[in-house]
Parts: sequence; structure tokens; C-alpha cells
Amino acid sequence: MIDLGEFDADMELTLWYNGTPTNNSKPIAAEVSFKYEDSNATYTKKVVNRAANALVALNNLSNWTASGSSKTKTQLVYQYQNNFCN
Repeated sequence: MIDLGEFDADMELTLWYNGTPTNNSKPIAAEVSFKYEDSNATYTKKVVNRAANALVALNNLSNWTASGSSKTKTQLVYQYQNNFCN
């Protein structure tokens, strides 16, 4: 969870594998995301700023983020099946 002040954001880590993963498999991609929701959609500036700061902090974790030569999740899908969305 990420403390956004008035709300807590739920975090998710998604690991993408080429095929069914086994004990020795390494993911081909990892995706970290978070979400938060206000049923009234009245987000305060504090909540929005904390969410933006959390996203910047995740992007700045250079020890585990992909290098400039890596593919996006969409590029990974299309390299295996270029008509995926047709």
C-alpha cells in the first residue's frame, strides 16, 4: 500500500512469462502499478500530488527498472503475435 493521505493506494506487481512459468523460469517483463479510488471523485491536491510523487519514485528506481533498450509490454505482445488486436 501507498499512503496518499486521505486514501491508500493498492499496489500490484505483475510478472510476465513466455509460456507457463516453472521454478526456474525468469519473467520477460515486470510491471508495477498502483490504483486508488474516491467514489465521489473529489481528489484533493494532496492526494493527487502524493500519487504523482509515488509514480516518480517508482520510475526512479533505476536498480530494477528496464534499460533504454528494453521493450514495453505492448511491444512484447506484438513481437509474438503482430495481429494480436485484429
